[in-house]
Amino acid sequence: MTVKAESDKRYEAVTYTINGVDKMDYFDCLDDAHIWRMKRYEEYTHAGIEYAAVIYDQHDNRKRVFKDDRWFLLVGKGYR
Repeated sequence: MTVKAESDKRYEAVTYTINGVDKMDYFDCLDDAHIWRMKRYEEYTHAGIEYAAVIYDQHDNRKRVFKDDRWFLLVGKGYR
């Protein structure tokens, strides 16, 4: 059984807090990346932490395919 390297997986999901990158993970399926993001949403919301979440398509030049940034944490940090 061959295990894929993170760089070979299609989607990269990242959460940011005011301090920068907080958590990240890699997925072959976009639905799995969204499930991961929703779990982080529950964690951050429960803890009262302001955060932003982004999903990138690594196979399409790291194009952003999803962004949830209600606190505008990514503005001015080159993530737009």
